[in-house]
Amino acid sequence: ALFDSSYLGLDLPTVPARPSTGKTVLVWGGSSSVGCCAIQLAVAAGYEVFTTASPKNHDLVRRLGASRVWDYNSSAVVDEIAESLKGKVVSGAVAIGTGSGNKCMCVLEKAPKGANKFVAMATLPMPDSEPTRMGMVSSAASYLTKTATYGARSMMNGIKWNYVSMDGMAGAGLNKQIFVDYLPEALESGSFVPSPEPLVVGHGLERIQEAFELQKKGVSAKKIVVTL
Repeated sequence: ALFDSSYLGLDLPTVPARPSTGKTVLVWGGSSSVGCCAIQLAVAAGYEVFTTASPKNHDLVRRLGASRVWDYNSSAVVDEIAESLKGKVVSGAVAIGTGSGNKCMCVLEKAPKGANKFVAMATLPMPDSEPTRMGMVSSAASYLTKTATYGARSMMNGIKWNYVSMDGMAGAGLNKQIFVDYLPEALESGSFVPSPEPLVVGHGLERIQEAFELQKKGVSAKKIVVTL
């Protein structure tokens, strides 16, 4: 999402971190597993990171390198982020979590001239509430409806977007550049910190359903783990 030219196309991270590029990236959903990684990778690549999280997780995302953080539940969050981006060179947004794609589009619609108005959608659109009947049909309908909405907004407001896929990483050489060239050294030096904290549900395949149920109920700033 961050470094593939099909998405934001940012500079690659280094150890130590690159000097500041003077550019800013929005990571919506910073305290999630994906968000924690995205913040650290973007900072190591020399970018300023704006992010969102629940208030109890603001300190976490700041420790990981985010320069500004907002409560994603605030009714004013879109306007406040857009206002803070004035005068910034915006390099795009990564949308993580339910409803994040729409929020990021709203922010980028207000972004200053010259901004890279691209949203990398790390979360597929799902129904707002759990379907009680015909779950697959409801999920497919929600996906198609929201995808069509994104497409319409893109045409009207000039915002580019795409769902994040791992398919292009291998072909672009990014797997090696991140997981071989960067990550081992970053972990050893402590410049990249595995986050959020793991929540180990138990050991063995028989605990996987329990882990899914716990994830479904919702956890905050935790990575659900089943050991094997």
